[in-house]
Amino acid sequence: NPVNAQDVKRPTVQDERDVRLSDEEREALMEACRSAHNPLLAPFVELGFETGARRGNLLRLEWADVNLKQRTALLRGMKNSRNPEKIINHTIGLTPRAIEVLKALPHTEARVFPMTSNAMRKAFNYARKKVGLTHFRFHDTRHERISSLFEAGWAMPQVMAQSGHRDPKSVMRYTNLSGNYLANELAKLG
Repeated sequence: NPVNAQDVKRPTVQDERDVRLSDEEREALMEACRSAHNPLLAPFVELGFETGARRGNLLRLEWADVNLKQRTALLRGMKNSRNPEKIINHTIGLTPRAIEVLKALPHTEARVFPMTSNAMRKAFNYARKKVGLTHFRFHDTRHERISSLFEAGWAMPQVMAQSGHRDPKSVMRYTNLSGNYLANELAKLG
């Protein structure tokens, strides 16, 4: 079989991104989200920044999977690059800010964010264009969270436990340490 996985090596995909927002850009984006017609956009985007969860995982998140007392959320149906046909459920920790955001949301439906992927995508695209951040995609909130965890001194196993990655190589694709962070670390050396 010419497409046998043992005989044919998968091509390497070069789709790494190095997109980090400044504090000012992030606040401008959040302000645009807060002023959007969709009242769920700002909390959705903020939870993206706070948790590093993928868009689909946040859209599927149900209140039954959120444990504010334990400060955790169960993300169902997580992507698994090692075994794409296998569905993984993964528990993540919630920051104090993520808990505040969740507490402020209405509990009227089973899903935390009862909106379609298309509605969220359109609202987010409008908000990012409004503030001139068309290069910033929602998935970049995942890069932002993972990078910030490393900058906070988290070790690889801790970051992998939060992000749901099974392979350190995959985590490194999401890690973009800021120049300011690196300069501060170098300054500590004297």
